[in-house]
Amino acid sequence: MNVPFQGPPGIDHPILVPHPREAVFDSYDERVPLDGPVWHLNDPGHNFRLDWTALEFTHRGMVEATADYLIDLITSSSASHVQNAFRALKRLKTLGAFRRWSHPTIRLGNRPDLLQTFFYEAREAAKLSVGELHHLQHWFRFLSKREGSGVNPTSASIVNAITVGGNPKGVAVLTRDPTGGPLDDAETTALLQALRAAQEADSVPIDRLALVWLCVILGPNPRMISLMRDEDFEDENGHAQIAVPRIKGKDRLVRTKFKIRKLDAHSAGIMKRLVATNRAARQAVPWEDEAFGHALFHRTTPDPAKVGRPRHAYAMHRTPKEIGRLITQTVLALKVVSPRTGKVLRAGPRRFRYTFATRLLREGASKRVVAELLDHRDEQTVRAYVNLRGDVVEKLDAATARELAPMAQAFLGTLVGSEAEALRGGTRASRIFGSSTAPESGVGTCGSFAFCGLAAPTACYTCVRFQPWLDGPHERILDTLLKGREERRARRLDGRMITMLDNTILAVADVVMRCEEVKRARSERKDDAA
Repeated sequence: MNVPFQGPPGIDHPILVPHPREAVFDSYDERVPLDGPVWHLNDPGHNFRLDWTALEFTHRGMVEATADYLIDLITSSSASHVQNAFRALKRLKTLGAFRRWSHPTIRLGNRPDLLQTFFYEAREAAKLSVGELHHLQHWFRFLSKREGSGVNPTSASIVNAITVGGNPKGVAVLTRDPTGGPLDDAETTALLQALRAAQEADSVPIDRLALVWLCVILGPNPRMISLMRDEDFEDENGHAQIAVPRIKGKDRLVRTKFKIRKLDAHSAGIMKRLVATNRAARQAVPWEDEAFGHALFHRTTPDPAKVGRPRHAYAMHRTPKEIGRLITQTVLALKVVSPRTGKVLRAGPRRFRYTFATRLLREGASKRVVAELLDHRDEQTVRAYVNLRGDVVEKLDAATARELAPMAQAFLGTLVGSEAEALRGGTRASRIFGSSTAPESGVGTCGSFAFCGLAAPTACYTCVRFQPWLDGPHERILDTLLKGREERRARRLDGRMITMLDNTILAVADVVMRCEEVKRARSERKDDAA
């Protein structure tokens, strides 16, 4: 069971692995074999494995005591927690103090005990994370209670007394980090518009579209998404809902507890299409095993690490990491430009979760409600969001709107020279008016053949079907919207009330600038012709 290790010249320190042991049952109540150099953990979303050779331990007592420590975690904690503890132990071999103890250049009769100096190095010089330090602290204390483990009990008491502290919470939220914090209203609205446009054009695969949409409306953890199945979506008698698997707490089994979330008609339509697409794909090319769960966001081929193992039913589920990667890639593919940074928007599950929480709190939801919707066990994690000030609203005037408009990409329609050039231009019912129904108040044409029910003309400027006319009174509408915003700001209304039409303002400003550019180009052509 020993693996050769090349130490200093003339000195051989073989890497050791634990002696074979009886299998144990983990916190999911599933069997974990412990008879080889690699222990495979049971987790529906990840392929966690503990490769003992990666630790490069050379002390028999430490190896066996560490095995006891990890077995204790396996039977009482989640697989992810065990994996994180093991990763922290792998960092030991990077520490000079531990390497000198584990692979001494001079072979002595009895190796002295490991002292606390390795922990000082881990904290000060190696800059291990707070989580890793906590894991090493617990491991060192556990081993100090095992005779022959190679750990000095006095040193363990010293390490145990060290205050490691915790990671600062909510920094990205509180600092309004434009790349890692919550999306602002303009970014969120622009993203939603891009999603709707992609849906209309069918330019994004339905599973990716649904992934980002769920992140926006539910703020889920990617692990929740990875566990979802087609059966979790229900739409009966016009009441659509989705059951979100719980992942918090000490539930021994996965997919046994759910949070029911109601869906609006648009969201239900997306989910209905996704489930139908999944069903059609399975009928066209049946899966190799009927025991595979019908993952809502499934893989193309079974995960070999799960096939034939306790998590066999999850072989077609994507891992949380794969889910997160798909979300990030999809957002990038939409090419939404952030007005704050001037760059293509980048967002993953964490940013959407931040956005979901801050939006709820700004709209008056209590900490308890937010914790419940985020599936947090308590309200402590939500506290960082509460301190986010929602009344800080930047001034937006015509000049600023013109500057931000090209970056915001809020206007999704098509500029036309006149009503006659528009799709459905000959249909009077498709005409969009501004302040009145007088002919001179016409701003554009609606290219939709169905009734939408949105408030015209403000909602039209951010609609992919809208066709504004070149000579429409767009500047007048922009001026009206800006004046209304300034009045709300002067009345010190809530920040969301002030900024609720900012994306529309940017869309109108974009149309105004496009009209000016076309008119300028036409004028230049006339001058050249003269």
